Amino acid sequence: MMNTALARVEDGIVRCEKLKEQFPELPVLGSIANQLLYLKSILVDCEADRSRLNEIIIGVQTAREIEALDMETAEVFYEISELARGLGR
Repeated sequence: MMNTALARVEDGIVRCEKLKEQFPELPVLGSIANQLLYLKSILVDCEADRSRLNEIIIGVQTAREIEALDMETAEVFYEISELARGLGR
């Protein structure tokens, strides 16, 4: 499960970087990138601080800003949002 989760988050990071190249004026992409890097740190290091998991809002940001730009990437971000919710339990 962790390898699959890590691969999904890494895919999200790559997709986010591509969107940042296409839409450098969108500040939400910086926020999403930071959240993805935080999730990656949790998946890589089981001792990582998980106290901010409840602050992950990738799903909300995706619904508001990303769906209209790239639905395929939006689906990946939604999967990652669900993953983050699971990690927070």
